[in-house]
Amino acid sequence: MSEIINLALPLWIANWTAKEVASNELEFYLIVYVSISVASVFFMTVRDMAANSFGFRAARKLHAVMFAAVLRAPMSFFQDTPQGRIINRFSKDMSEVDKELVWQLIYTVVPVLSVLGNFAMVGVTAYMSLL
Repeated sequence: MSEIINLALPLWIANWTAKEVASNELEFYLIVYVSISVASVFFMTVRDMAANSFGFRAARKLHAVMFAAVLRAPMSFFQDTPQGRIINRFSKDMSEVDKELVWQLIYTVVPVLSVLGNFAMVGVTAYMSLL
C-alpha cells in the first residue's frame, strides 16, 4: 500500500503542474500533496511494524525448533560439544534472525515492488513504450 501511495505523489505533482493553478486553488493542491505524503509515511511505518512482528514470530518458531532439536540430540552430542558452543550458536542464530533477516527481506521486496509499480504506471500512462 505504501508503494502505491508513493507512486501517487509524482502523479499528483504532474496533475498539479500540468495546468495553470489559481492562487485560491494552490491551498487545495498543497493539502492533497501533504495528505498523500503523510499517508505514505503512515503506511511505511505500519509496513515496518508488521515486518518486525513477523520477524519476531519467525524468531520464536526458530528458537522452538532449535531447542527441540537440541533436546532430542543423543547423549554423545553433549559429551562431545561444549555447552558454551551450543549457547553461542543459539545466540548467534537468534541475533541474525532478529536483526538482519527482516530488514534484508524489506530491502529486497520493497525495491521489487517499486520497480513493478513504476512499470505499471508507465504502462498506464504510455502503454506504447512497453511494446
